[in-house]
Amino acid sequence: MRCLTIKKQWADLIADGIKKIENRTWGKNVRGKIAIHAGGNDGAIIAIAEIETVLDKETASKLYPEQTPYILGPLCWVIKSVKKLEKPVFCKGKLSLWNIDDSLISQ
Repeated sequence: MRCLTIKKQWADLIADGIKKIENRTWGKNVRGKIAIHAGGNDGAIIAIAEIETVLDKETASKLYPEQTPYILGPLCWVIKSVKKLEKPVFCKGKLSLWNIDDSLISQ
């Protein structure tokens, strides 16, 4: 499975279903299931989610006005089907999308 490391404060908001837009300068064609890794000294995979689509900032603002505080662009990854893990999987994060062994996530 692919994994994305995000600053802890934002990763927690995604895992809690509050933040539904992730901003990137790359990844126009990213879609599908990803693991959400909260970066930091005690980094851990904390959720599984799906990238439904990738929008530009203007379109994301029109379609998801309730997410305005989180829409910065230039590319907005629309996140859905978030499942917070019962127990975090502690591991070191990486830049960009990186691969994890599916067996790490037993839920």
